Amino acid sequence: MAKYQINGIDGVELGAILTRFNFNLDRFPEAILPPGKGKGKGAGANVKEVIKNALDYIESTCAKNSKCNDYFKSLNKKRPISLRQILDEKRLDIYRLRPKVEGETDEDLPAGYTLGWGDNYAQIGLNKRYLTDFLFAAGTLLHELAHVAGAPGRDEDPDSLAAELAIKLCGIRGKFDPKAKG
Repeated sequence: MAKYQINGIDGVELGAILTRFNFNLDRFPEAILPPGKGKGKGAGANVKEVIKNALDYIESTCAKNSKCNDYFKSLNKKRPISLRQILDEKRLDIYRLRPKVEGETDEDLPAGYTLGWGDNYAQIGLNKRYLTDFLFAAGTLLHELAHVAGAPGRDEDPDSLAAELAIKLCGIRGKFDPKAKG
């Protein structure tokens, strides 16, 4: 069962993390997203509920899929780890991606970003635009969890589709984006 905490929700305060990109990892300023701000079909969304439903879907569908777990293990030859192992062994610290460049909005940011991970944690930032539909959120989380497993990011291989392929191979085919790289 995935262990996670959402920065700014239910009294969890993880602080802000500066990045060298046009965004920082920060707290969610509101538990309910206003209508019309996302890519999904919802009119607004409860951040906690969408993330819970996304992780429940990943648990019940993706992490039970042997092809999915095998793909995750193939992403790092030195320290292979399956999706199931990540969910069982790491606490997910979930942050909101917040623009730090004046004049930029959430539309200028990626769907997600994985900052770092260790033996028992992973730090993942999510763009609130993708939290109006749990399948958008599940696809984004699955992509970011593939980075935790070893898929190269924008620094190692900006043209890599390895993390995005996890979405396709783990059963969320409709959310695969062939333009999402790194």
